[in-house]
Amino acid sequence: EKERQEELARIAEEEARLAREAAEAERIRKEREEEERKAREAALAKAIAEEKARLEEEGMNVETFRDLREHKFQSEIRLLQNHESWVDYVECSREPKARVMSEVQTFLSVLREKSPADPAEVVDDLSVTEKLIQHLLELAHEARIQRNPALADERLGLVKELRALTESRLNEMTAGYLHRAEEVAQQLAAAAQQAALEAQQSGTLQNLVAKSTEVVEARAAPLCAYALWVNLNKQFKTKKIEFPEVGMTATFSKALSSMGFAFRYLFLEHHPFEDEPDMTALPIGGVHNFEL
Repeated sequence: EKERQEELARIAEEEARLAREAAEAERIRKEREEEERKAREAALAKAIAEEKARLEEEGMNVETFRDLREHKFQSEIRLLQNHESWVDYVECSREPKARVMSEVQTFLSVLREKSPADPAEVVDDLSVTEKLIQHLLELAHEARIQRNPALADERLGLVKELRALTESRLNEMTAGYLHRAEEVAQQLAAAAQQAALEAQQSGTLQNLVAKSTEVVEARAAPLCAYALWVNLNKQFKTKKIEFPEVGMTATFSKALSSMGFAFRYLFLEHHPFEDEPDMTALPIGGVHNFEL
């Protein structure tokens, strides 16, 4: 009995020792895990702090660079404005200034009120309009760089108005020629006949014959050109038309001789869709439009 009691005591003591060792091992494990967690958190906090400091430093550098670039850009704009003002002053230019919205609006109003009857006046106005459009497109790009989309949209809106009005005036002038083709041809023939008579009387030109079977009109100005030929003769075989004012020659075959028709040519220095955001390919040297 005594031996059994001693064995039970020994077993109990061994179990207690094992329990203490297990408890100690668990405590050590938890302490180690806690230390590892704290170490990870400390390392993460340090990394976050270092990254934050780096980003702040880079942000300061970027902001400084942006401020310097903005200052330089504004200085360049002021220099450009001063140069434009000086050029206008030296040239005594009365053309509308693209930077002054009121002048552009006034120019639009004057164009709307003008009757597009005189080709020389229409082409001169077209030249001024094309120059104004070019400048407005540059200013719209400038506004985008300045992060001012509202101003960019306003300037592009003026460009669309100018182009629509220009197209309307050209079409109205062309329609007037077509409607009065025979009358205009007779007027041109009479003027040519008078010039022939005067030349013959002065002995400087002989055998100049005025014809009334066509209307030829051609005008050229900076950034643009316009030409129109109206056929009233339905019996030609091959017709070659010279437009020396715009540096162009057009030849028409006999297939067109059985009908009265007109040919219109328009040259613009700038592509009419170059301000479209999805336009990726643009012609160089202007655009030539041919219409029958």
